[in-house]
Amino acid sequence: MQMGYSARGDFHTGPANGYAPVSGTPHLRVVNSDRDIPPDHETGDTNSDSAGYDETGNEAPAVNKTENNVPAKTEYSPTMISALSRDAEMKQTLSSVENSLGAPISPAHMQLIMYLTCDLGFPGDMVSYLYRLGADRGKTGPRYLETIALNWSSKNIKTVRDATTEAADFNGKYRPVKQALGFHRDLVPAEKEIIDGWDEFGFSTEIIEEACRRTVIQTGDTNLKYITKILEGWHNNGVKTLEDVKNVDEAFQKNKTKRARSPRRGHPNSNAFQNFKQRDYTDEDYEDMERQFLQRKNSN
Repeated sequence: MQMGYSARGDFHTGPANGYAPVSGTPHLRVVNSDRDIPPDHETGDTNSDSAGYDETGNEAPAVNKTENNVPAKTEYSPTMISALSRDAEMKQTLSSVENSLGAPISPAHMQLIMYLTCDLGFPGDMVSYLYRLGADRGKTGPRYLETIALNWSSKNIKTVRDATTEAADFNGKYRPVKQALGFHRDLVPAEKEIIDGWDEFGFSTEIIEEACRRTVIQTGDTNLKYITKILEGWHNNGVKTLEDVKNVDEAFQKNKTKRARSPRRGHPNSNAFQNFKQRDYTDEDYEDMERQFLQRKNSN
């Protein structure tokens, strides 16, 4: 049964404001007019466009929480929270969140959990994953987690699988490649497939970034197949670190210089005159040649 909250403060059944949740969790939401919406529970500001944080932990531009059909955040009363917390799925979610935080759930976090489940329609496992993700990154502030959740909601991400993919795009192996190549867009499946193929080389992120950097400098392009060729060459040469890359570069230059100085096999100097072995002549030789010339002339 879904529960809402009327202007008089009593509970009623049925969908609140016509907004249906995605999960089976009971739905609580403040209804009626704007006067029923209290100030922001974190800042005390009545402006719902207060700034948040991006996924790197830096302060992000102000977010209008009503854009992209994302419901505005509202305050949940202790009575509403108590009623919702009796739900079996919610109990499991709250227990998981508490484990991720390593501490009792604060009022700010409780308000966020209510917003995620009741207004954004996140199922319990999505909320639990969000908090685990924040804990893994060492960032569990309510506003930081809310920013991630709003991003997921705007992209219609409603499952842990989709959220995991999104997190991998942002903070996984794709992000360094996008940054190194200057991409300000999502990678298409074909590009991800090429990048996934680099896993077999076992290179560190810094090696991958160096290959990307060289590709841009040498070709003026962001060709992923060109990057693959560079990585293949390094892998065949046993590269493990950037120092190994430097050693391979030096060996290549030495070999290149050596080939330039050595005549190519099968290609002798084409100037036959220069290849002719010259003879040193004495004065006697010149006199002898002169007598032979005069004798041939007189005989004619």
